[in-house]
Amino acid sequence: MPYVHGARCLDLFAGTGALGLEALSRGAGFVQFAENNTATSLQLKTNLTSLDCPENNYGIYNGDGIAWLNHTPHLPFDIVFLDPPFADQLWLPCYSGLIENNALAREALIYVERPIETKIETPPLWQSFKTMHAGAIEATLFSMHTDI
Repeated sequence: MPYVHGARCLDLFAGTGALGLEALSRGAGFVQFAENNTATSLQLKTNLTSLDCPENNYGIYNGDGIAWLNHTPHLPFDIVFLDPPFADQLWLPCYSGLIENNALAREALIYVERPIETKIETPPLWQSFKTMHAGAIEATLFSMHTDI
């Protein structure tokens, strides 16, 4: 993706960190990972170290990603990856947290994964940029336009 080089990225429900690690491999300037599971966070740190990622190119928060988003001052992100646990229905709290906390850069890209059957209203400034399907999963890349 041509938008990744030098971008500030947020992988809010990092899990294994696959999305954020891919962004780093494509030249992202910084990736903030948030993962609630301690063992998974430790494995993510191990993976980043074994890949020789400089520590100033990433941060790892071990805890509730939405709480981090709502209570941590940060610079806006150019790209956000949202792949929350589907059963928890966290999309709307994520959307609200990103907007209310000014966590999105002016023309941010937001990647959202969800089950195809789950319909979720997105914020009015978000426009669908690209949609992909894999089995029962839909992944949509949204672009944020502040001129609407």
